[in-house]
Amino acid sequence: MRRAGHHWPGVAALSVKPLDHMIVEGSNFPPPASAESLASLRQVLPRETPPDYFAFLEKADGGQIWFEADDSADFDCIRLYSVSRMLELRPSLETLLPSLVVIGGDQGSQYLGYDRSASAPWPIVMFLPGSGATEVATSFTELAHRYFRKAGEKIEV
Repeated sequence: MRRAGHHWPGVAALSVKPLDHMIVEGSNFPPPASAESLASLRQVLPRETPPDYFAFLEKADGGQIWFEADDSADFDCIRLYSVSRMLELRPSLETLLPSLVVIGGDQGSQYLGYDRSASAPWPIVMFLPGSGATEVATSFTELAHRYFRKAGEKIEV
């Protein structure tokens, strides 16, 4: 994992412990989002939102990957919001976190999203309000390749 290249105003950088790997404990990916709901989401997200994110939603309407407990990891789960959840949360999250296009989070108070303050293509970061952001992937394709694994598989980070 790499640290995001910038800091939000008033937010200190995360103290990231060295991490060699994470092991997938399980995952869940529901059926695809409907074409109608995807069309609605495309209308509310920035036009620069990368197409590989929408390609994922055409295969699964969100999802979750959780990892074996490891106190050195910055997060123990990656949750990708369903389209309906994205549409529900988008107005408030856009106000709360204008530099982040939130697409999910962890099981706690962190947000997973595209870092709009970085140059395009936007990296994907895990952001903890009050602490900072850690870059988890340079694209959605990389996120999927790195983390969407079968239970028991080791992820090199």
